[in-house]
Amino acid sequence: MGFSKKTKAAVLAGAMTLGAVSGAYAYFSGTAETKSNVFNIVAGRSDQKDTAGTILEPGWNPANAVDLEPGQEVTKDPSLKSNVEYQSWAFLQVEIPAVTAQKKGDLSDQVYDAVVLNGIDGAKWEKIREDISGEPGTDSVYIYGLKDPLAPGAETPKLFTSFTVQDFTKLEAVSDSVNVSGSLIQTTGQPTLDAAAATLGLK
Repeated sequence: MGFSKKTKAAVLAGAMTLGAVSGAYAYFSGTAETKSNVFNIVAGRSDQKDTAGTILEPGWNPANAVDLEPGQEVTKDPSLKSNVEYQSWAFLQVEIPAVTAQKKGDLSDQVYDAVVLNGIDGAKWEKIREDISGEPGTDSVYIYGLKDPLAPGAETPKLFTSFTVQDFTKLEAVSDSVNVSGSLIQTTGQPTLDAAAATLGLK
């Protein structure tokens, strides 16, 4: 799939470049490291490279996410700030580790997301894709798109406000991370959020 020479896409992703410029592919791309919060079910780490956009988490404090217990809630409030000079469609992707555990009523081990997200505003964000993992040690992936275009230099609303460790009755020790990455693509040539998501391969 090609992009017109007028299309500019800015992609923020973990440790890899998703765009190229050659021949029929002539679009702007930028990358940033995934915002990763490692946890022991969490010790936090914040890695960030400021390029086409910046993932912000002002409420995140790694000291509040050490040796979490089932049912414990931790503030984590990602948003995406545009660093480009064009109106964009904005997307945030959240990767949540899948773990082997039991909840009340389970007769055997099941695979669950380690945490659940709280405070997602469905009036502002649309769930674009949901890939729920059935394999422990892998991640479930959730992609959300901002329903309204993002102005140049503006910041999205928070995608969510916190996460809660699921209320497990049995769980082996886990050390993993909740990763957040983002994508921006200009609205020119992308009349709808769905069209933008399809162009970026997010659907």
